[in-house]
Amino acid sequence: MLHRNAQTIKQGFGFCGMFPDAEAFVDAAAKEVAAMDAKRRRGRARKANVRQIMALIWVLCRSGMQWRTLSLVSEIQWTTVFYNFQAWSRRGLWRRLAKRLIGEWRQRMGYEDGPSALVVDSRSTKSAPSCGEHGIDGGKKVKGVKLHILVDKFGLPVEMTVSAANVGDRDGLREMLVVVHEEMPTVRDVLGDLSYSGEEIRYEARLAGVSLKTKRCGDKKSGFVPTEVRWVVERTFGWFAQWRRIAVAYERNVSHFVDFAWIAIASIVAARLSRPSKTGYVNDIC
Repeated sequence: MLHRNAQTIKQGFGFCGMFPDAEAFVDAAAKEVAAMDAKRRRGRARKANVRQIMALIWVLCRSGMQWRTLSLVSEIQWTTVFYNFQAWSRRGLWRRLAKRLIGEWRQRMGYEDGPSALVVDSRSTKSAPSCGEHGIDGGKKVKGVKLHILVDKFGLPVEMTVSAANVGDRDGLREMLVVVHEEMPTVRDVLGDLSYSGEEIRYEARLAGVSLKTKRCGDKKSGFVPTEVRWVVERTFGWFAQWRRIAVAYERNVSHFVDFAWIAIASIVAARLSRPSKTGYVNDIC
């Protein structure tokens, strides 16, 4: 079965028919690349098949396979795929694609304006020896990297950043507050747990034009307790658990870890937009 599927991928990339998420992502990403290339005033014409490269990047992110193994399932050399992935990452393709799709989905749900409140959280992830950054999260007992995210009330990220696992949650929020101040004028509140408490970070949040509100979300005895809208960020981390490339940090360039997270979100939202139901959920159930 594995050999037959590999041959299918080599011959025509028909595997997208088996994965509607992949097909929706490839369609959206190819359009974004075409629009980006149209703005270029110089440079050679692209020879590689963009759709095939996008499909391979999706497979890599979803399955967690190594870059070099892409040559086993495709006639395209893995170096070509990696070169294009790096080039698109430097130009901010993945973040721009995900945010455009999220904006389209919010409009479908009847929300024309940007979010007024965001939820912040972080999660430490183990890193492989090849990863370019390491740290030990003393609270979670994890050696690796820490992903910091800001999500709207639907759990869709509006900003993400990565650091060593020993970096505090407040330090990750500081970096994202700069983006909130510059790009999201509609945001008024940022909600988080007690790890984001402190007068200094509250003052910096006020400088960014937002109010930082913290609240306990459970304890060791009761475990996690859903609190108002703050629980949606935990669901976002649950989505990430299905994408093996971001289950463990492998990349020498740690910023690529965030790029794969944006790819996962873009694929999830693209699949929703491709479904006939209003919400885009399967059977309209979240």
